[in-house]
This record gives sequence, structure tokens and C-alpha cells, in this order.
Amino acid sequence: MKKTTLLLALVLATTAYAQNQDDRFTISQGTWELGGNLGLFWSNAEATEPNSDQRDFDSFFLFVSPNIGYAFDDNWVAGLGLDYQYRKDKAIFNTESGNESVINTYGVEAFVKRYLALGAKFAFTVRGGLNYQISDQESRSANPEVSTRNQDVAIFGAGLTPGFVYRLSPKFLVQANLGALNYSRRKTTESDGREDVSNNFSFRINPESINFGVTYLWN
Repeated sequence: MKKTTLLLALVLATTAYAQNQDDRFTISQGTWELGGNLGLFWSNAEATEPNSDQRDFDSFFLFVSPNIGYAFDDNWVAGLGLDYQYRKDKAIFNTESGNESVINTYGVEAFVKRYLALGAKFAFTVRGGLNYQISDQESRSANPEVSTRNQDVAIFGAGLTPGFVYRLSPKFLVQANLGALNYSRRKTTESDGREDVSNNFSFRINPESINFGVTYLWN
């Protein structure tokens, strides 16, 4: 709740500030955007507790999201985007056994984005969208007695993503998205046909939710 209140306060303060600017950042009505975002995260952790069974944990995450949008009004953009996510986690235990999980996710999104000017070249952005994703997850164990586990997941979601953008030139912008406020409905299908449905509401600010991108503008 504190994080959500802080985000709303930031948006309101930014809006008030932007309305007082004479020389404002503007994406003019009729402008097209072609852009994309890239997120990359990896980590390695070792167990610090002497009695822990886990000895080592590696994690790698990649996010790629191309998109296209059209300014239907000044500083208002509607568009469509695609995304691909790859995640690999590997755990090794003191017994020299371990397990590995690989997830591939593919998605499509319809979005509306609002630019809130912070000057001539700088703006705060709020992006709201509806998205649909499908993913396949494979979990493997080094223990031959443990079978490989496969899952298929379908996710419908809605979310708000805050960020900042800087105008490099009349045609190019650089941007950073910082976290997300999300609702998702997730349906998981196991390899044996069992299904599970869950609903989740979350506000995330972590390395996996921070990504950077470049946008090209034309009329």
C-alpha cells in the first residue's frame, strides 16, 4: 500500500509540475512511434547458512519488447507491442545434485501511454495496457530418479508501468521503465493434464521489472 501511495503521489506531483511549463516536451498528434525495450538480469548466490542444503544458485533473465504506437492527441499514444522473455534458474546442492528450470514466454499487448512533460526534453510516462502471454516451463533434475516436469501457462493481465523518457533529438527518444502495478489471471496446465487457475495483484520494483529502450518518431 505504501508503494502504491508513493507512486500515485509522484504522478500527481509530476502532473502539477508539467502543467506549469512553458517549454514543454510534446509528442504531437499524428506522430508515429517505433520502439522497443530490453531488460537483462543475472545473479549468482551462494548459501551462507552452514546447515543449508543449497550450495549455489544461478539465475538469468532476458526481456525483449518491440512496439509501435500512434499519437491520437498531443502526448497521448495508443499502440501494440510484442514481448519475449527467457528465464533460466539453476540450483546446486551439497549432495552434488541439483535442478534446472527454463521458461520461455511470448506475449502481445495493447496499450495507451501518457507523456507528462518535465521540461523541453524530459518527461514522465505512465503506460496502461492489456496483455496476453503464453509460456512453457521445463524443470529438470540431475537425479535420474526424478522425472522432468513440463508446464504450459496462459496469462491474461492488465497493468500500469511508470517510466521516464529523454529526447535525444527530434526523431529519437531514450526511455526507462521502472516497475509495474499488475493484475494477472494465470492458468497452468501440467503435463498430466491437471489445471490450476490463480489471480494475482502486485506492485513490483526489482531488477527484472526495470528495462530500457529507444524510440524512433516520424510523421
